[in-house]
Amino acid sequence: MLGTVFRSVELLGLGVWVGSILFFSFVVAPTAFRALDPQHAGLFIRGVFPRYYLFGIICGAITLAAGVAVRAVRQEWAGRSAVTLAIVGAMFLTTVYARQGLMPVIEQRRDARAAAEEGTEAYETAHRAFRAGHRASVILNLAVLLLGIVVFLLLPAVRRSS
Repeated sequence: MLGTVFRSVELLGLGVWVGSILFFSFVVAPTAFRALDPQHAGLFIRGVFPRYYLFGIICGAITLAAGVAVRAVRQEWAGRSAVTLAIVGAMFLTTVYARQGLMPVIEQRRDARAAAEEGTEAYETAHRAFRAGHRASVILNLAVLLLGIVVFLLLPAVRRSS
């Protein structure tokens, strides 16, 4: 019974987390850049990002804690069960890094670009650095999304084997 409750919380946490990534990536961000000019869209997204990543960290912590709890109750620490837990752990750590490590760097690069005069070498250097950070952010976000989908595909198999 307790294992079922923890598994439900694990699935709910993962579902909300993956759903929030899908919603932000495919609804909020594109809509902001279609509805607003690039400067205002960037400011809007810049304001959303810390909360977006914090939400992912909270969902990740809930999913990870529930995953550990269900495996402890059921004593299922090997095979697919261990793999899914490791993947959720990697998703969580990636999200923490994106918020605490990468986002501050991207913000510094964005500010350096804004402080430089457009068309100068300083501007071009800052712009390239910002784009590289942004690209890394997109890749990490996509990786967390894809890993979340993999966990969803593996969890039913874990359930059958327990």
